[in-house]
Amino acid sequence: MAGAVRPGRGPGQPGRGGTGPGRPDRRQPARPAADPGQLPVRSGPGCRGAEAYLAGRDAPALHRSARFAAGILDGDPGALLGVAAAYAAAGRPLLQSQAREHAADLLAAAGRTGEARIQLTAAQDGYARLDAAWDAARSDARLRAHGIRRGAHGPRRRPKSGWAALTETEAKVAALLAEGLSNPDIAARMFTSRRTVQYHVSNILAKLGLSSRVELAAMVARRAG
Repeated sequence: MAGAVRPGRGPGQPGRGGTGPGRPDRRQPARPAADPGQLPVRSGPGCRGAEAYLAGRDAPALHRSARFAAGILDGDPGALLGVAAAYAAAGRPLLQSQAREHAADLLAAAGRTGEARIQLTAAQDGYARLDAAWDAARSDARLRAHGIRRGAHGPRRRPKSGWAALTETEAKVAALLAEGLSNPDIAARMFTSRRTVQYHVSNILAKLGLSSRVELAAMVARRAG
């Protein structure tokens, strides 16, 4: 492989953290086994190519992204679950769930339905914690194509409006807004993007029937009062 394989930006693949093209640096010695972000490679051609490219490069995020891409290329669910563990250790829950989703798809295609359902559930738990509804819907659709469904054992449907309508993440954002934090500050605190924070803010104001952050701060103060 001439360079590191990068996952595409389509559904089910990480939108950030991918590796760029490059040539294997054969002048560098092989890298010894390191932390969970630098997992030992498997035997597939994608993983061998990734190892050649990454040799001597001390960049854990790059290693994780390249191993994610290689696991997809090789169709290796075990490698993808290793990548999921690395993302968990690095505090990247969305990519962890996406790696589990890819693994579940491959396990289902191999007829390992029990293991696939376990990984699907783990991925969906992660998406639920992040309010990643689009990822959750895509994941269900991918596994449904293999005849695997999670069943109807989810939480009760939330009301459409009022404080009870807020998701856990929206409630956290609302509390930070009431403290006077700006969108960039909230994004940094919650390890997410400013665009995602703005999306949550818009949802919060709509669900609570408010038009400004000042009104939201007053509501939070009354609730705490």
